[in-house]
Amino acid sequence: MHTATMKTRKLLNPQFVACLLFVFLAGHAQLLAQEPVFKNASGYTNAAKKAYQNGQHIQAVVSLIKALRKKPDYDKAHELLEVAYPAAERTFEVKISELESRGAEFTGEQTVQTREQLVKGYRYFIELQTELQSLPPLIGKKSKRELQLTYTDYQDKLFVAERGLQEARRQTAEQLYQQGKRLMAKGGIDNHKAAAKAFKRTQEFVPAYKDAMAMYASNREAATMRVAIIPFENKSHKMQYGAIGEKVTDDLIGMLVNNRSAMEFVEIINRDQLQRLLQEQNLSASGVVDQQSAVEMGKVLGIHRIITGQITQIISNENDITSKQYTQQAQAVVDQEVYTDSKGKRRVRDVMGTVYAKVTEYNQQAYAKISGSYKIIDVQTARLLSGNSFEETYTYDYSWARFSGDERALSSEVLVLTSRDQKAPPIDEERVNQAARMLSATLARQIGTYLK
Repeated sequence: MHTATMKTRKLLNPQFVACLLFVFLAGHAQLLAQEPVFKNASGYTNAAKKAYQNGQHIQAVVSLIKALRKKPDYDKAHELLEVAYPAAERTFEVKISELESRGAEFTGEQTVQTREQLVKGYRYFIELQTELQSLPPLIGKKSKRELQLTYTDYQDKLFVAERGLQEARRQTAEQLYQQGKRLMAKGGIDNHKAAAKAFKRTQEFVPAYKDAMAMYASNREAATMRVAIIPFENKSHKMQYGAIGEKVTDDLIGMLVNNRSAMEFVEIINRDQLQRLLQEQNLSASGVVDQQSAVEMGKVLGIHRIITGQITQIISNENDITSKQYTQQAQAVVDQEVYTDSKGKRRVRDVMGTVYAKVTEYNQQAYAKISGSYKIIDVQTARLLSGNSFEETYTYDYSWARFSGDERALSSEVLVLTSRDQKAPPIDEERVNQAARMLSATLARQIGTYLK
């Protein structure tokens, strides 16, 4: 029997309805978020009728709830709801039965997903029932009859489904935990890395499962690859820009360290750490640019990968100011005239004509380009793992304009240019530094992807 449990209630949450329909009617129902908004109960009732005829019973009930929010005594909505709701329950139970069958036996993560859908289904349908029960008394305006609906109680089944989901999550966490232990026992960086990922994933299913996070930490440490980035050498013979190679290297290291996903199993040795390690071993980084010497140093310092690089060319140039002249025109009011209308009255009207403006547009460009190459070397095998050349260009391109004539002739783009003042481009050193920052960002993306 329909009972009103609340005096007022918000309309169905679109996210709730979307989830409900996705779980049970995926590919068949029009989601509420896509349903047209109607101003009256008749519009929603017509939409419900169409959904019901198409076998979309839950969607029909959703639309009828919205109709009855607007007009609780609407007889047509009552008549349709009386048949649509029982049909919605039958549709719901068919879909629930399918999910229960698929999730009956544990087969891993797929079982968790199925049982999650099962729990969501029960919760959302119970919410649908609550929405119906929150409607005011449904007494027909013409029939004077109160609509009575019978609701199946799904609370006990929801409880059982929640317990089943909890157990599936525990089993999946245990499955991943045992997988991690097997991989850990095999040893080696790759196996420790895979083990760490397995232990970490247990948290997706059961937070703080056993000692999984401690196992993750120990395996992550065993799988961590230590990477040293030797300050890039400046072989461009352009020394006026200071320690440009060190700047590129420091920015590169900073960007890599901030990329947490790429650095999960990577430890970047920064310049200060490298210098300290070298001092402890009575070594020097000066001249460590060839592959063999880099490998020898890496073995002494316990490093797995070494990245070296060199800047071979720096070009910075400021072009002269260029200009071009052109004329723009437009139709505008150029005068007014007095005329006599058909009733003999004197009136004033605008006279349209063509207006002109002569424009001088100025442009100045400047740029800086840095070229070079880098290598990634495996310390244990002395093998070149990756090597690429690079070229990064910073370009300054600035335009402004002046005009004479009628401003109304100017296009909107030219008006913007005329509002600008002439300004000097960045100085030589600023351009090179900007190119260096851009280069570091490009290298961080390339090297980060490789190390990941």
